[in-house]
Amino acid sequence: MHFHNFSSNRFASHRETMDSMKFVYMLLFASACSGCTYIPRSEQMDFCNADFAFEAEITSNDTGIISIKYGFDVVTVYKGAAENIPSTLLGHGTLFSCGPQMLDLNTKYLIFATINGENIQITTYRKMADVKPSDIERITTNYDCTCTININYAAFHGAQSQQLPEPSKNECNAPEDFCSRSGYCQKNSDGVCTWGDTGDCY
Repeated sequence: MHFHNFSSNRFASHRETMDSMKFVYMLLFASACSGCTYIPRSEQMDFCNADFAFEAEITSNDTGIISIKYGFDVVTVYKGAAENIPSTLLGHGTLFSCGPQMLDLNTKYLIFATINGENIQITTYRKMADVKPSDIERITTNYDCTCTININYAAFHGAQSQQLPEPSKNECNAPEDFCSRSGYCQKNSDGVCTWGDTGDCY
């Protein structure tokens, strides 16, 4: 006579349920721990930290929970050499706590990216429809990557803090009300890094 082991099945089912719940809790915990806090940055900092800056049209995507793989056609390169740009662009996937980096197909973007193995990883991106000629002029003529930008992060978030030390000739202290998009730091004719602003803060 064959006896069906209901107790064993219930135990297996319960264990699977518990394992699923643990996985969900781990995801929630990871999301909470890596929650997004806005940290002020100058766009120049992102540009200078990037390996490549270019305009590209998105031709394909493969969406995953860890990363999104994009195919693209380069239109114009503003930093780096076109022949050195890998063929696959990675964006954060759907599980990323700060949200995925979703780019629309058949759409042109201004992209800053860093090398990630055999691919490149998006650091920042913006639709070319939102990019003005003054943005391109600032990127190509004002961003001086030999200068370091100092930001008083505590003051930016409203906390009491001391003023930043006087900058060296290779540094700029960003104003506390600086605009991340229009502000820049560039060496003047005397070789001293000086803060400037194009006035296009939007």
